Amino acid sequence: MARAKAGSIAQSGVPGTQVGNTYPQTTRGQGQTFAELSRISQRTSYQVGLGTPGWGQTVDQPLAAAPGYLRYLDITVLGASGAGSGTQTLSTLPPGVDIGVHASAILNNVLFRDAAGNTIYSLTDPIALYAINMYSGQGGVLQAADPALWPSYSSISVASGTAGNFMFHIRLPFEIAPGGLGTIAVGAANLQPSLHLGIVPSAAFTTTAALQTTLPAITVEVDANYWAAVPGMAPPDLGTTLQWQQLTANPSVVTGSSSKITLGKSEGYITTLILLFRDSTGQRTDYMLPGGIQSSTTKPWTQPGGIGNRLQLWVDSVLVLDEDIHEVMDRMYCSFPGLAITSNRLPIVGSIVYTFRNSITQAVLGVDDGALWMPVTPGSLLEIGGVGWGSFTNSPGNITALIGSIVPGPGGVQQGLANIAP
Repeated sequence: MARAKAGSIAQSGVPGTQVGNTYPQTTRGQGQTFAELSRISQRTSYQVGLGTPGWGQTVDQPLAAAPGYLRYLDITVLGASGAGSGTQTLSTLPPGVDIGVHASAILNNVLFRDAAGNTIYSLTDPIALYAINMYSGQGGVLQAADPALWPSYSSISVASGTAGNFMFHIRLPFEIAPGGLGTIAVGAANLQPSLHLGIVPSAAFTTTAALQTTLPAITVEVDANYWAAVPGMAPPDLGTTLQWQQLTANPSVVTGSSSKITLGKSEGYITTLILLFRDSTGQRTDYMLPGGIQSSTTKPWTQPGGIGNRLQLWVDSVLVLDEDIHEVMDRMYCSFPGLAITSNRLPIVGSIVYTFRNSITQAVLGVDDGALWMPVTPGSLLEIGGVGWGSFTNSPGNITALIGSIVPGPGGVQQGLANIAP
Protein backbone atom coordinates (compact mmCIF):
# COMPACT_ATOMS: atom_id res chain seq x y z
CA MET A 1 0.00 0.00 0.00
CA ALA A 2 1.29 3.44 -0.86
CA ARG A 3 2.02 5.43 2.25
CA ALA A 4 2.28 9.16 2.86
CA LYS A 5 4.94 11.00 0.95
CA ALA A 6 6.75 14.06 2.21
CA GLY A 7 4.28 16.88 1.84
CA SER A 8 0.81 17.35 0.49
CA ILE A 9 -0.30 19.20 -2.60
CA ALA A 10 -1.07 22.23 -0.45
CA GLN A 11 2.49 22.28 0.86
CA SER A 12 4.53 21.00 -2.07
CA GLY A 13 4.46 24.13 -4.22
CA VAL A 14 2.96 22.20 -7.15
CA PRO A 15 1.08 24.72 -9.28
CA GLY A 16 -2.63 24.20 -9.68
CA THR A 17 -5.73 25.96 -10.90
CA GLN A 18 -7.52 27.26 -7.83
CA VAL A 19 -11.30 27.33 -7.69
CA GLY A 20 -13.10 30.36 -6.30
CA ASN A 21 -12.65 31.20 -2.61
CA THR A 22 -15.77 31.14 -0.43
CA TYR A 23 -14.15 32.61 2.67
CA PRO A 24 -16.70 34.82 4.42
CA GLN A 25 -15.80 38.50 4.37
CA THR A 26 -15.60 39.11 8.09
CA THR A 27 -13.02 40.80 10.24
CA ARG A 28 -10.36 38.46 11.56
CA GLY A 29 -9.82 38.72 15.28
CA GLN A 30 -6.45 38.46 16.96
CA GLY A 31 -5.41 34.83 17.52
CA GLN A 32 -8.44 33.26 15.86
CA THR A 33 -7.97 29.72 14.59
CA PHE A 34 -8.60 28.28 11.15
CA ALA A 35 -11.80 26.57 12.33
CA GLU A 36 -13.16 29.79 13.81
CA LEU A 37 -12.64 31.66 10.56
CA SER A 38 -13.65 28.93 8.14
CA ARG A 39 -17.05 27.37 7.69
CA ILE A 40 -18.17 23.82 7.00
CA SER A 41 -19.47 23.67 3.42
CA GLN A 42 -20.83 21.10 1.01
CA ARG A 43 -21.26 20.77 -2.74
CA THR A 44 -22.02 18.05 -5.23
CA SER A 45 -19.16 16.21 -6.87
CA TYR A 46 -21.08 14.03 -9.32
CA GLN A 47 -24.20 12.00 -9.94
CA VAL A 48 -24.11 9.19 -12.46
CA GLY A 49 -26.87 6.85 -13.59
CA LEU A 50 -25.48 3.40 -14.36
CA GLY A 51 -28.82 1.70 -14.99
CA THR A 52 -29.10 -2.08 -14.82
CA PRO A 53 -25.75 -2.60 -16.63
CA GLY A 54 -24.11 -1.06 -13.55
CA TRP A 55 -23.86 -4.43 -11.82
CA GLY A 56 -20.29 -5.70 -11.99
CA GLN A 57 -19.04 -2.32 -13.20
CA THR A 58 -16.76 0.33 -11.71
CA VAL A 59 -17.28 4.04 -11.12
CA ASP A 60 -14.26 6.25 -11.77
CA GLN A 61 -15.85 9.65 -12.27
CA PRO A 62 -13.51 12.60 -11.62
CA LEU A 63 -14.16 14.45 -8.38
CA ALA A 64 -15.06 18.11 -8.63
CA ALA A 65 -12.83 20.70 -7.01
CA ALA A 66 -14.00 22.47 -3.86
CA PRO A 67 -12.46 25.66 -2.42
CA GLY A 68 -11.02 24.20 0.74
CA TYR A 69 -10.10 21.02 2.62
CA LEU A 70 -12.06 17.78 2.31
CA ARG A 71 -13.62 16.41 5.53
CA TYR A 72 -15.50 13.48 4.01
CA LEU A 73 -17.29 12.28 0.90
CA ASP A 74 -20.99 11.45 1.09
CA ILE A 75 -21.64 8.37 -1.05
CA THR A 76 -25.26 7.56 -1.87
CA VAL A 77 -26.29 4.60 -4.01
CA LEU A 78 -29.86 4.07 -5.19
CA GLY A 79 -31.23 0.85 -6.65
CA ALA A 80 -34.63 1.49 -8.24
CA SER A 81 -37.16 -0.12 -10.60
CA GLY A 82 -36.27 -3.67 -9.60
CA ALA A 83 -38.86 -6.43 -9.61
CA GLY A 84 -39.11 -10.10 -8.75
CA SER A 85 -40.21 -12.48 -6.04
CA GLY A 86 -38.21 -12.75 -2.85
CA THR A 87 -36.73 -16.17 -2.17
CA GLN A 88 -35.86 -15.29 1.44
CA THR A 89 -36.18 -12.28 3.67
CA LEU A 90 -33.06 -10.42 4.72
CA SER A 91 -33.88 -11.17 8.35
CA THR A 92 -33.49 -14.91 7.68
CA LEU A 93 -30.18 -14.65 5.88
CA PRO A 94 -27.28 -16.11 7.87
CA PRO A 95 -25.87 -13.24 9.95
CA GLY A 96 -22.52 -13.50 8.25
CA VAL A 97 -23.94 -12.68 4.80
CA ASP A 98 -22.78 -9.13 4.21
CA ILE A 99 -25.60 -7.82 2.04
CA GLY A 100 -28.11 -8.71 4.75
CA VAL A 101 -26.28 -6.45 7.22
CA HIS A 102 -26.04 -3.28 5.11
CA ALA A 103 -26.69 -2.57 1.45
CA SER A 104 -23.27 -0.88 1.10
CA ALA A 105 -21.90 -4.44 0.81
CA ILE A 106 -22.65 -4.11 -2.92
CA LEU A 107 -19.42 -2.05 -3.02
CA ASN A 108 -16.66 -4.66 -3.28
CA ASN A 109 -13.85 -2.21 -4.01
CA VAL A 110 -13.27 1.24 -2.52
CA LEU A 111 -10.02 2.97 -3.46
CA PHE A 112 -9.21 6.61 -2.68
CA ARG A 113 -5.92 8.35 -3.43
CA ASP A 114 -5.03 11.98 -2.79
CA ALA A 115 -3.65 14.16 -5.58
CA ALA A 116 -0.08 13.15 -4.71
CA GLY A 117 -0.92 9.47 -5.18
CA ASN A 118 -1.02 8.50 -1.50
CA THR A 119 -3.53 5.73 -0.81
CA ILE A 120 -5.94 6.81 1.93
CA TYR A 121 -8.41 3.93 1.48
CA SER A 122 -7.90 0.53 -0.12
CA LEU A 123 -10.82 -1.76 0.76
CA THR A 124 -12.03 -4.93 -0.94
CA ASP A 125 -13.93 -6.58 1.91
CA PRO A 126 -17.61 -5.77 1.25
CA ILE A 127 -18.36 -4.93 4.88
CA ALA A 128 -15.19 -2.86 5.44
CA LEU A 129 -16.57 0.64 4.77
CA TYR A 130 -19.63 -0.05 6.94
CA ALA A 131 -17.39 -1.28 9.77
CA ILE A 132 -15.15 1.80 9.50
CA ASN A 133 -18.18 4.10 9.66
CA MET A 134 -19.38 2.27 12.76
CA TYR A 135 -16.16 1.87 14.73
CA SER A 136 -13.66 4.56 13.66
CA GLY A 137 -15.15 7.61 15.41
CA GLN A 138 -14.87 9.45 12.08
CA GLY A 139 -18.56 9.12 11.21
CA GLY A 140 -21.53 9.41 13.50
CA VAL A 141 -21.39 8.72 17.23
CA LEU A 142 -23.48 6.61 19.62
CA GLN A 143 -26.51 5.27 17.69
CA ALA A 144 -25.66 7.45 14.70
CA ALA A 145 -22.42 5.49 14.27
CA ASP A 146 -24.52 2.82 12.53
CA PRO A 147 -25.48 3.99 9.00
CA ALA A 148 -28.22 1.34 8.96
CA LEU A 149 -30.06 3.51 11.52
CA TRP A 150 -29.84 6.73 9.49
CA PRO A 151 -33.25 8.08 8.43
CA SER A 152 -32.49 7.76 4.71
CA TYR A 153 -31.52 4.09 4.82
CA SER A 154 -33.69 1.63 2.93
CA SER A 155 -32.56 -2.00 3.12
CA ILE A 156 -32.83 -4.29 0.12
CA SER A 157 -36.48 -5.03 -0.64
CA VAL A 158 -37.70 -8.61 -0.98
CA ALA A 159 -41.29 -7.67 -1.86
CA SER A 160 -42.40 -9.13 -5.17
CA GLY A 161 -43.18 -5.79 -6.77
CA THR A 162 -40.00 -4.02 -5.66
CA ALA A 163 -37.53 -6.84 -5.06
CA GLY A 164 -33.94 -5.66 -4.99
CA ASN A 165 -34.64 -1.95 -4.53
CA PHE A 166 -32.58 -0.14 -1.88
CA MET A 167 -30.92 3.13 -0.95
CA PHE A 168 -27.96 3.73 1.29
CA HIS A 169 -25.92 6.77 2.28
CA ILE A 170 -22.49 6.19 3.78
CA ARG A 171 -19.43 8.34 4.38
CA LEU A 172 -15.82 8.09 3.30
CA PRO A 173 -14.27 10.11 6.16
CA PHE A 174 -10.89 11.87 6.31
CA GLU A 175 -11.07 14.33 9.20
CA ILE A 176 -9.48 12.96 12.38
CA ALA A 177 -10.59 15.60 14.88
CA PRO A 178 -12.81 18.71 14.80
CA GLY A 179 -11.07 21.71 13.29
CA GLY A 180 -9.61 20.16 10.16
CA LEU A 181 -6.92 17.71 11.31
CA GLY A 182 -6.54 15.07 8.60
CA THR A 183 -8.41 16.96 5.89
CA ILE A 184 -7.19 16.96 2.29
CA ALA A 185 -6.61 20.01 0.11
CA VAL A 186 -8.96 19.96 -2.89
CA GLY A 187 -8.82 23.56 -4.08
CA ALA A 188 -6.75 23.00 -7.22
CA ALA A 189 -9.07 22.02 -10.07
CA ASN A 190 -6.31 20.20 -11.94
CA LEU A 191 -4.90 18.44 -8.85
CA GLN A 192 -7.75 16.38 -7.46
CA PRO A 193 -7.87 13.12 -5.51
CA SER A 194 -9.39 10.06 -7.16
CA LEU A 195 -12.18 7.74 -6.06
CA HIS A 196 -12.74 4.25 -7.46
CA LEU A 197 -15.87 2.28 -6.59
CA GLY A 198 -16.48 -1.33 -7.62
CA ILE A 199 -20.00 -2.81 -7.67
CA VAL A 200 -20.67 -6.53 -7.17
CA PRO A 201 -21.83 -8.52 -10.19
CA SER A 202 -25.55 -9.25 -10.47
CA ALA A 203 -25.05 -12.92 -9.53
CA ALA A 204 -23.60 -11.96 -6.14
CA PHE A 205 -26.59 -9.68 -5.55
CA THR A 206 -29.46 -11.89 -6.66
CA THR A 207 -28.31 -15.09 -4.97
CA THR A 208 -28.16 -13.45 -1.55
CA ALA A 209 -31.17 -11.13 -1.62
CA ALA A 210 -34.01 -12.00 -3.95
CA LEU A 211 -34.97 -13.78 -7.16
CA GLN A 212 -34.88 -10.91 -9.64
CA THR A 213 -36.96 -10.72 -12.79
CA THR A 214 -35.74 -7.14 -13.28
CA LEU A 215 -32.50 -5.92 -11.76
CA PRO A 216 -32.65 -2.52 -10.07
CA ALA A 217 -31.08 0.36 -11.96
CA ILE A 218 -28.15 1.89 -10.10
CA THR A 219 -27.51 5.60 -9.50
CA VAL A 220 -24.43 6.81 -7.65
CA GLU A 221 -24.15 10.27 -6.09
CA VAL A 222 -21.04 11.67 -4.42
CA ASP A 223 -20.98 14.96 -2.49
CA ALA A 224 -17.98 16.67 -0.88
CA ASN A 225 -18.08 18.10 2.65
CA TYR A 226 -15.18 20.47 3.35
CA TRP A 227 -13.76 23.31 5.39
CA ALA A 228 -13.83 26.47 3.29
CA ALA A 229 -10.44 28.00 2.50
CA VAL A 230 -9.23 30.93 4.62
CA PRO A 231 -6.65 33.26 3.02
CA GLY A 232 -3.24 32.81 4.60
CA MET A 233 -4.34 29.96 6.87
CA ALA A 234 -4.57 26.17 6.73
CA PRO A 235 -5.97 23.40 8.93
CA PRO A 236 -3.69 22.12 11.70
CA ASP A 237 -0.82 19.79 10.70
CA LEU A 238 -1.79 19.90 7.01
CA GLY A 239 -0.48 16.83 5.22
CA THR A 240 -1.28 14.52 8.11
CA THR A 241 -3.74 11.81 7.06
CA LEU A 242 -5.58 8.88 8.62
CA GLN A 243 -4.98 6.03 6.19
CA TRP A 244 -6.97 2.79 6.14
CA GLN A 245 -5.34 -0.38 4.91
CA GLN A 246 -6.81 -3.86 4.63
CA LEU A 247 -4.55 -6.84 5.37
CA THR A 248 -5.16 -10.59 5.32
CA ALA A 249 -3.69 -12.28 8.38
CA ASN A 250 -1.33 -15.22 8.06
CA PRO A 251 -1.52 -18.14 8.65
CA SER A 252 -5.16 -19.19 8.56
CA VAL A 253 -7.02 -20.06 11.75
CA VAL A 254 -7.47 -23.79 12.25
CA THR A 255 -10.47 -24.92 14.29
CA GLY A 256 -9.63 -25.70 17.92
CA SER A 257 -6.00 -24.56 17.68
CA SER A 258 -4.06 -22.13 19.87
CA SER A 259 -1.77 -19.89 17.85
CA LYS A 260 -0.60 -16.38 17.07
CA ILE A 261 -1.70 -14.98 13.73
CA THR A 262 0.33 -12.25 12.00
CA LEU A 263 -1.85 -9.31 11.00
CA GLY A 264 0.91 -7.46 9.17
CA LYS A 265 2.89 -4.26 9.52
CA SER A 266 1.79 -0.68 9.92
CA GLU A 267 3.28 2.72 10.72
CA GLY A 268 2.37 6.02 12.32
CA TYR A 269 -0.23 6.09 15.10
CA ILE A 270 -2.91 3.41 15.10
CA THR A 271 -6.31 4.78 16.10
CA THR A 272 -8.49 1.77 15.32
CA LEU A 273 -7.95 -1.92 14.59
CA ILE A 274 -10.94 -3.85 13.25
CA LEU A 275 -10.75 -7.63 12.82
CA LEU A 276 -13.20 -9.58 10.63
CA PHE A 277 -13.37 -13.35 11.12
CA ARG A 278 -14.48 -15.43 8.10
CA ASP A 279 -14.65 -19.20 7.67
CA SER A 280 -13.49 -21.06 4.57
CA THR A 281 -16.74 -20.22 2.75
CA GLY A 282 -16.17 -16.50 3.29
CA GLN A 283 -18.98 -16.10 5.81
CA ARG A 284 -18.31 -14.01 8.91
CA THR A 285 -18.68 -16.03 12.09
CA ASP A 286 -18.35 -15.62 15.85
CA TYR A 287 -17.52 -19.29 16.29
CA MET A 288 -13.91 -18.70 15.24
CA LEU A 289 -13.44 -16.58 18.35
CA PRO A 290 -11.83 -18.22 21.39
CA GLY A 291 -14.17 -20.72 23.03
CA GLY A 292 -16.77 -20.76 20.25
CA ILE A 293 -18.50 -24.08 19.59
CA GLN A 294 -20.49 -24.03 16.36
CA SER A 295 -22.00 -27.50 16.81
CA SER A 296 -23.82 -26.36 19.94
CA THR A 297 -24.25 -22.70 18.87
CA THR A 298 -22.20 -21.69 21.93
CA LYS A 299 -20.90 -18.14 22.10
CA PRO A 300 -18.46 -18.28 25.00
CA TRP A 301 -19.01 -14.79 26.37
CA THR A 302 -22.61 -15.62 27.34
CA GLN A 303 -22.14 -19.14 28.71
CA PRO A 304 -21.62 -20.11 32.37
CA GLY A 305 -18.22 -21.73 32.76
CA GLY A 306 -16.90 -20.00 29.67
CA ILE A 307 -14.01 -18.31 31.46
CA GLY A 308 -10.50 -18.87 30.14
CA ASN A 309 -11.00 -18.28 26.41
CA ARG A 310 -8.56 -15.48 25.75
CA LEU A 311 -7.78 -13.10 22.91
CA GLN A 312 -4.36 -11.47 22.83
CA LEU A 313 -2.93 -8.47 20.97
CA TRP A 314 0.84 -8.44 20.39
CA VAL A 315 2.94 -5.55 19.08
CA ASP A 316 6.56 -6.27 18.16
CA SER A 317 6.41 -9.54 20.13
CA VAL A 318 5.25 -7.68 23.26
CA LEU A 319 1.93 -8.76 24.76
CA VAL A 320 -0.15 -5.57 24.96
CA LEU A 321 -3.65 -6.88 25.74
CA ASP A 322 -4.56 -10.31 27.12
CA GLU A 323 -8.33 -10.45 27.65
CA ASP A 324 -10.96 -13.10 28.21
CA ILE A 325 -13.39 -13.04 25.29
CA HIS A 326 -16.24 -11.84 27.51
CA GLU A 327 -14.04 -8.91 28.61
CA VAL A 328 -13.42 -8.09 24.93
CA MET A 329 -17.14 -7.97 24.17
CA ASP A 330 -17.96 -5.87 27.24
CA ARG A 331 -15.06 -3.48 26.52
CA MET A 332 -16.39 -2.98 22.99
CA TYR A 333 -19.82 -2.12 24.37
CA CYS A 334 -18.32 0.41 26.80
CA SER A 335 -16.49 2.04 23.86
CA PHE A 336 -19.61 2.12 21.64
CA PRO A 337 -22.53 2.32 24.11
CA GLY A 338 -25.09 3.70 21.68
CA LEU A 339 -24.98 0.78 19.27
CA ALA A 340 -27.74 -1.81 19.38
CA ILE A 341 -27.03 -5.14 21.08
CA THR A 342 -28.19 -8.11 18.98
CA SER A 343 -27.58 -11.71 20.05
CA ASN A 344 -25.48 -10.49 22.97
CA ARG A 345 -23.02 -8.54 20.83
CA LEU A 346 -22.50 -5.29 18.97
CA PRO A 347 -23.50 -5.18 15.29
CA ILE A 348 -21.45 -7.03 12.65
CA VAL A 349 -21.16 -10.70 13.53
CA GLY A 350 -17.57 -11.95 13.38
CA SER A 351 -15.97 -8.61 14.23
CA ILE A 352 -13.65 -7.49 17.02
CA VAL A 353 -12.56 -3.87 17.53
CA TYR A 354 -9.61 -2.30 19.33
CA THR A 355 -10.01 1.46 19.64
CA PHE A 356 -7.36 3.93 20.80
CA ARG A 357 -9.64 6.96 20.48
CA ASN A 358 -11.12 7.05 23.98
CA SER A 359 -8.53 9.10 25.84
CA ILE A 360 -11.01 11.76 26.98
CA THR A 361 -14.18 9.71 27.43
CA GLN A 362 -14.57 5.97 27.73
CA ALA A 363 -16.93 6.06 24.75
CA VAL A 364 -15.70 6.83 21.25
CA LEU A 365 -17.25 10.20 20.42
CA GLY A 366 -15.05 11.34 17.55
CA VAL A 367 -13.18 13.77 19.82
CA ASP A 368 -9.93 12.79 21.51
CA ASP A 369 -6.56 14.33 22.24
CA GLY A 370 -4.47 11.52 20.75
CA ALA A 371 -2.95 10.48 24.06
CA LEU A 372 -3.87 6.82 23.50
CA TRP A 373 -2.99 6.54 19.82
CA MET A 374 -0.70 3.54 19.52
CA PRO A 375 2.63 4.56 17.96
CA VAL A 376 4.20 2.04 15.58
CA THR A 377 7.24 2.20 13.33
CA PRO A 378 7.23 1.14 9.65
CA GLY A 379 8.55 -2.27 10.69
CA SER A 380 6.21 -2.84 13.63
CA LEU A 381 4.58 -6.27 13.64
CA LEU A 382 0.98 -6.77 14.78
CA GLU A 383 -0.21 -10.20 15.88
CA ILE A 384 -3.41 -11.63 17.35
CA GLY A 385 -3.45 -14.74 19.52
CA GLY A 386 -6.27 -17.11 20.38
CA VAL A 387 -6.12 -19.28 23.51
CA GLY A 388 -7.65 -21.25 22.00
CA TRP A 389 -9.48 -20.58 18.77
CA GLY A 390 -13.09 -21.74 18.51
CA SER A 391 -14.47 -24.98 17.14
CA PHE A 392 -16.10 -24.04 13.82
CA THR A 393 -17.36 -26.09 10.90
CA ASN A 394 -15.76 -24.63 7.80
CA SER A 395 -12.07 -24.64 8.74
CA PRO A 396 -9.62 -23.09 8.17
CA GLY A 397 -10.80 -19.53 8.58
CA ASN A 398 -9.18 -16.20 7.83
CA ILE A 399 -8.85 -12.89 9.66
CA THR A 400 -9.05 -9.62 7.76
CA ALA A 401 -7.49 -6.63 9.53
CA LEU A 402 -8.67 -3.08 8.87
CA ILE A 403 -6.01 -0.77 10.29
CA GLY A 404 -6.60 2.95 10.66
CA SER A 405 -3.29 4.73 11.23
CA ILE A 406 -2.37 8.39 11.32
CA VAL A 407 0.62 9.14 9.11
CA PRO A 408 2.10 12.54 10.06
CA GLY A 409 2.74 15.16 7.43
CA PRO A 410 6.04 17.02 6.93
CA GLY A 411 5.54 19.05 10.11
CA GLY A 412 4.50 16.08 12.24
CA VAL A 413 1.27 15.80 14.19
CA GLN A 414 0.61 17.37 17.56
CA GLN A 415 -0.94 15.23 20.27
CA GLY A 416 -2.75 16.78 23.17
CA LEU A 417 -5.58 19.23 23.61
CA ALA A 418 -4.65 21.02 20.39
CA ASN A 419 -6.50 18.25 18.56
CA ILE A 420 -9.83 19.13 20.14
CA ALA A 421 -9.31 22.89 20.34
CA PRO A 422 -7.32 23.61 17.15
